[in-house]
Amino acid sequence: MRIKYCAAPCGSGKTHLIINRACDLVRNHNRVLVLQPTRELIERTVKEEVPARANPPQVRVFHRGTVGDGKVSKALADYVREAPDTPEIVLATHQVLPHIQHFANKNEWHILVDEALQAVRYQQHRVPQTYNLITDHLDVIQVNAIFGRVTVRDIVLHEIAKNEDGDEIFETLTETSRILANRYWESFVNLEQYERLRRGEGKVLAFHSVLKPEILAGFAGVFMAGANFEDSAIFKLWSEDGIEFEADSEFAKGLRYSNHPNGDLVTIHYVTEQQWSRKRREAPVGEDGARV
Repeated sequence: MRIKYCAAPCGSGKTHLIINRACDLVRNHNRVLVLQPTRELIERTVKEEVPARANPPQVRVFHRGTVGDGKVSKALADYVREAPDTPEIVLATHQVLPHIQHFANKNEWHILVDEALQAVRYQQHRVPQTYNLITDHLDVIQVNAIFGRVTVRDIVLHEIAKNEDGDEIFETLTETSRILANRYWESFVNLEQYERLRRGEGKVLAFHSVLKPEILAGFAGVFMAGANFEDSAIFKLWSEDGIEFEADSEFAKGLRYSNHPNGDLVTIHYVTEQQWSRKRREAPVGEDGARV
């Protein structure tokens, strides 16, 4: 699989050019899905970028604010299955794509990704007594001396992932279960840590998950643009998996600039050298009740 990309600095106009390309594709009767990292960026794109074009195409947005919580992937899957005859620019967040189990007519769709997809996830739970809520439904196959690959044994984990009854205990495990049960994520555990937990000697259940390139297989075209893209996890991991990344020189010609010449003038000050966590963030400082 070949993926075209552009590695460009922040503020160089990547989003602007992505919308330009999306408009051109739609005008030529192509179907386009633009993936952006946050709802806020999508809303800004819809309000500022698209209307700035002459005769802009219609836009369809899929996120929790437009279709409701827990319904985004289904709504988008239903849309692509019966997309209107006149193509529109469709926008959604990065997070929704892995949850579309069947993307209908994907060979008709061009995917434009604004910023690199998150290719690595780490999920951790402190569950010294209740770890079996997840582990009872998993098999672990050793892949080397340190890590084992996780596979889902039965349908129960899928039910925890859906949590249709709104169970409060399952709610804390929902996101982890979704990743473990998702065919586009490959998950691993540290074997020693995992076995210590199952013997009652450990307290933490942790999973390392990697996004599989198959998530983008079969589309008419795939393009990604991001700052320092060649240093991103997705570029390095997928390149090792045999994915061919090809720099899009034509896209790069439209950027405002290709580098930041004043980087040597920036000084970075570290707030703390300690391990960052929610507990550290909420820690009090001083006598006035202020927190870190």
